[in-house]
Amino acid sequence: SAIEGSWILTIDRINQGGNTFTALMSFTGGGVALATGSGDRLPPPPISPLHGSWKQSGPNRAVVTLNFFLFDLLGNSVGMLKNHESFHLKSPNELEGNGVALLCTVQGEGCVSAVGSEFKITGHRIIPEGAPLPE
Repeated sequence: SAIEGSWILTIDRINQGGNTFTALMSFTGGGVALATGSGDRLPPPPISPLHGSWKQSGPNRAVVTLNFFLFDLLGNSVGMLKNHESFHLKSPNELEGNGVALLCTVQGEGCVSAVGSEFKITGHRIIPEGAPLPE
């Protein structure tokens, strides 16, 4: 699929007055999605890496569900956040999308809409460039 690979994303939390951060996200050929964000450690407590699944939903379109754990200040898991995201490839190396976050139990159940849960996504593909090899 055209979305496979790794991307640098800008995440704009719509209802949180300019709360924007950068994320890295990867899509594997087997349908695994992985991500981490520049705001994942601040403010404390930190969150876990994001793990999930993706599938193609149409030409140049994909849907993703990502889950990650939330911790209290002592490092105990207190819940899971589940992100549902939809992407559209604007070009081979640019995408845009939107998402919504749900607050769930640690087991990923009993999910409810999180406050300020909607966000917009824009991004560009990480292009492998390599480095000169020694002779």
